[in-house]
Amino acid sequence: MRHSLNALGKKSNIYFYALKGQNKKPDEATASYKYNRYLKMRVRLLKSKIHRATVTDANLDYYGSISIDQDLMDAAGVLPYEHVLVANLANGTRHETYVISAPRGSGVICSNGAAAHLVSPGDKVIIMAFADFEPDEIAAHKSKIIIVDENNRPIKKT
Repeated sequence: MRHSLNALGKKSNIYFYALKGQNKKPDEATASYKYNRYLKMRVRLLKSKIHRATVTDANLDYYGSISIDQDLMDAAGVLPYEHVLVANLANGTRHETYVISAPRGSGVICSNGAAAHLVSPGDKVIIMAFADFEPDEIAAHKSKIIIVDENNRPIKKT
């Protein structure tokens, strides 16, 4: 879709690629609907973060993912199979994967599969989950930040 605005921000000369070549403009109701739909974009924000977790294991012989103690998942609001970004504070690498649950109270943070090459036991990592929001939802959003101790037990929640 291509649109232009005049100096006052009013719609003018709205054309849609779908109609290009048909030598006709959409009626104003259709144009207004499509224009407003185009402007209603979603914004990706930090949903939750587990800050400075200690990697307890790196398992190459697994299909992939990161195993996280179920208690930590609950505290951060992270779901099984949710997409996460993992930042390694020891070497600066980042990788994307999905979460699987480790036993409650175990303190496990285990990178599995190929991503196990990017971490070593003892490394500190930040595990981040994101969510998409409509513009009118942004002001009410508050990220969950879980800060953990050296045994991956929550010590502070914001």
